[in-house]
Amino acid sequence: TQFMQQGLMLKDPARFDCRGSLSFGQDCEIDVNVVIEGEVTLGDNTTI
Repeated sequence: TQFMQQGLMLKDPARFDCRGSLSFGQDCEIDVNVVIEGEVTLGDNTTI
């Protein structure tokens, strides 16, 4: 995905949904079955 190409670690890209905009710092990781809505910013070293 575009997010993974920018350095975001997605545990399972097929079970991730972004319904808005997402920006993130370094070393961010998103686990399975996560939905992002609206404008979301993740700081460095964030795990969801």
